[in-house]
Amino acid sequence: MRANVVRRGVVWSALVLLGVSPLFGEARVTLRVRSPEQGEGKPRLVFSASEILDLEFEALLSGSRNTAHHQVQFKIYTPAGHLYQVLTSDLSPAPSTRARSPRREQSHRQVSARLPVAGTSIVTSSLYGKWTVVAHLDGEGKPASVPRGFTITQ
Repeated sequence: MRANVVRRGVVWSALVLLGVSPLFGEARVTLRVRSPEQGEGKPRLVFSASEILDLEFEALLSGSRNTAHHQVQFKIYTPAGHLYQVLTSDLSPAPSTRARSPRREQSHRQVSARLPVAGTSIVTSSLYGKWTVVAHLDGEGKPASVPRGFTITQ
């Protein structure tokens, strides 16, 4: 019994560390943060405000609610933990899955939003440090993702 509880805790922790929301049976959102100016290389979580114009947040949606229309809110928090901005993106319904196999019904859909950095209060007020982004679906209070941390430096 205790071994099962420990195993579940290890799995839950691993999912959180990977940035995957372990909300089984619901829509799950995996977050990625990147800068278009840094290209498609290895993902980075540290960004220099003097080298980028903006940041792009990508949400990969999967799970049983994947086929419906959703609105994804990216809630972005400053290093002090204050809500800085909410970016909203619409995710259109997935194509019909009638002709697909059950395995393909668990496909992923992606949506993104951009946060300007250059010339904003991030730079003018020196809001440097570790930021956090969390995805929410359809205005729900409960996050659909685990928080994803990223750092903005001068």
